[in-house]
Order: sequence, then C-alpha cells, then structure tokens
Amino acid sequence: MKWLRRVLLSVGVLLCMVMAATLVGLYLYRSIPSWYRTRPLSEQERKAAANRADQKLADVISWAAQVQAQQVRRRRGTASSTESPVGPKTVTLAQDELNAFFDSWAGPQKSQFQRRVSRYFSDGRLVLTDGQIILAGQSLELGTLASVQLQPSIDGQGHLHLQWNGVSAGLLPVPESAIAGRLQRLQALLREQLDLWQESADIDQTLTANASAVEATMTKLLLDAINNRASEPLIFVPFDLGNLRHALPVRLSALEVGEGTITMTLQPLPLDDRMTILRGIQRPYPPRFADTP
Repeated sequence: MKWLRRVLLSVGVLLCMVMAATLVGLYLYRSIPSWYRTRPLSEQERKAAANRADQKLADVISWAAQVQAQQVRRRRGTASSTESPVGPKTVTLAQDELNAFFDSWAGPQKSQFQRRVSRYFSDGRLVLTDGQIILAGQSLELGTLASVQLQPSIDGQGHLHLQWNGVSAGLLPVPESAIAGRLQRLQALLREQLDLWQESADIDQTLTANASAVEATMTKLLLDAINNRASEPLIFVPFDLGNLRHALPVRLSALEVGEGTITMTLQPLPLDDRMTILRGIQRPYPPRFADTP
C-alpha cells in the first residue's frame, strides 16, 4: 500500500503544480502592465497636448515646404548660386501629444480602417518607454489588453530597424507559433495591396511622391517589421495642407525613443536620388512565408 500512497501523493503534487501554473497564467493574462496605467489626461490637458502636436507637425510641414520649393527652383534653374540648402530638421514628440493627436482624428465620422480596427480593439494607445514603441489596446477577442512591442533603431549603414519584440496578452507573452497563421494571412493581404500601390507609385522631377508611393513604402516598412528585416530609412512628409496626398520623401537620419518621448531627425534628399527611390519602391517584396491560397 505504500507504493499506492506514493503514487497518489505524486499525482496530488502534480495537480497542485498544474493548478498553480494555471492560476499564475490567468493572473498574468488579466494583469495590466504598469506602463499602461498612466494618469488619464483631463479634457483641457488633452486639448493642450493635441495643440502642441499640431504645432510641431505644422512646423515640420513648413520645413518640408521650404525643401520642396527649393527643389522646384533647382529643377527650373532659378535657384540663386548663393542660396544655402535647407538643412535637416529635428523634432521631438511626447507620448501624450501623439495620443491626443490620434484621438483628435477619431471623431464620429470614422474611416473604414478605423471602423475595422474598432471591431477588434478599443482604447488604443501608443506608449514610448525604454527604447521601445508599444502599441496597445483592449482586445475584444482576447478579453484582455493586447500589445505589440517594437524596438526602432538606425544601424551604422543608415538602415532602419523596427525589431519586432513580440506580442503580449496582459503580462503574458504570446508564443510566435500561436499567431503565425494570422501573421501569414496578414502578410498575404499586405503584399496583395502592395502590388496595387506599386503599379501606380510615382515620384516626379521635383521629388514629389504621390499617395501610392507613400502607401507602398509604409506597407513595406510594416512587412519588414513583421519579418525583422532592415528597411530603407525613408519617410514622407506632406508639404501642402491643401493637398495631403502629395508628400516629400526624406531620410530618417537619427531616431531615439526615450521615456515618454521620440526624437527624429529628417534629412532632405537630392533630386538625383529620384529614380533610386522610385525603383526601391517598385521593387518586389521578398517573401518570408509562402503565399496563402
């Protein structure tokens, strides 16, 4: 009978361990990370933060307009020989400013993209902490807070990296194998849309990019982030508030994420880079996964 008692004791210990692991897992699953528990802004503070973001972004657009105007003069041969080139632009945005700016666009008349996202996530928030960009929101499907962690950097060769540091449900890391199928379907959809944007992408002689070129570049950036690939450090800045569908490609030459802030330095590009940029946008994206049927 001693062996039976030992077996029952072993089974009991094993069951206790399983129950303890389950309880810990549930606790982590339901827990809210400390970085998400920030003090909510009052309506007055939110409006002030959104206004600061508007002013900073307007300043960047004004800088891009100066760069584009100089490009036009150079293209036409009317630029003065003593005219100094427009220098780089550095901008620092706070976490509260970015979230307030995004909230200001989430009015009653939501875009189709916003309506789709709202079916799955609510209370979306961008968090800047310890060199990471965290995108978080309450997942209606998971019933808890879902977050994606990205670690941006620019390497010694000037390439942009948006390192994918995983997905979490509450405080519980989600295994890559658990989301591999969804990531594969997402990539297939992105690549399908990318093909359409690449067909109509264009950059004119003054280095002005159309909306398709912007969308194609941003889609490649997202695909690179998912696949942990290096990206060309290109971003597009609108230069005319009357026509936001046209933008100026600039180089992201420096990027730093601090505690609650992100600082970026934008570098103008020469007209001679036009075809190199356009060929890069139109280049087929190298697959990592096989296309889904």
